[in-house]
Amino acid sequence: MNEEILAKAREAQSPEELLKLAHENGMTDFTAENAIEYYAMMHRSGEI
Repeated sequence: MNEEILAKAREAQSPEELLKLAHENGMTDFTAENAIEYYAMMHRSGEI
């Protein structure tokens, strides 16, 4: 993942936004479950 996408991921306001961002950037195997997990991690620790 490049820095620009990571920055956008940190700004996501929901797991759904994170999932949409992933799919828009060709990460088609990124699932809703992945989005929920990563979103929770980012908001617990402040970063991926």
